[in-house]
Amino acid sequence: YSRIWELGDQWRKENSYIVNEGKKNERVEIPRPSVAIVAKALQEICHFTFIGEGVISDISKLYLYHLDLGHYVSSNDIFRKLLLKYDSRLTSNKFFLELISYIRTETKMKPPLDDYRYIPVANGVYNIKTHKLEEFSPNFVITSKIQTEYN
Repeated sequence: YSRIWELGDQWRKENSYIVNEGKKNERVEIPRPSVAIVAKALQEICHFTFIGEGVISDISKLYLYHLDLGHYVSSNDIFRKLLLKYDSRLTSNKFFLELISYIRTETKMKPPLDDYRYIPVANGVYNIKTHKLEEFSPNFVITSKIQTEYN
């Protein structure tokens, strides 16, 4: 979340301007970013995908790779937290829905992990062929894992 806040803070600093400069009522004005600006910032940091087969994503859930969990999640609450981290003034439901819509149009479908060699466990992805535990990665398109750790 801190990287998203940093991008938002940087944008606010770069786009703020002074109104009534030199006058008694001088103030700094900070505009609100557009949907496209916020979406591009989130896409720079986050991994979004649709999970499934084919190319049509009209009814597919939008997933986000959750770094702490090590797998993809579909959660409006997390999307809202990301949006508010970027700019806490962006609270309207209309902006949120437009943001999701924008990100959906830019997101591609990925097939779920179905390679028998890989088993998602609590602390990584176990590779049956190499007998090694691999780190979680957005490249492993998974939405859950076995809660048992591999030792």
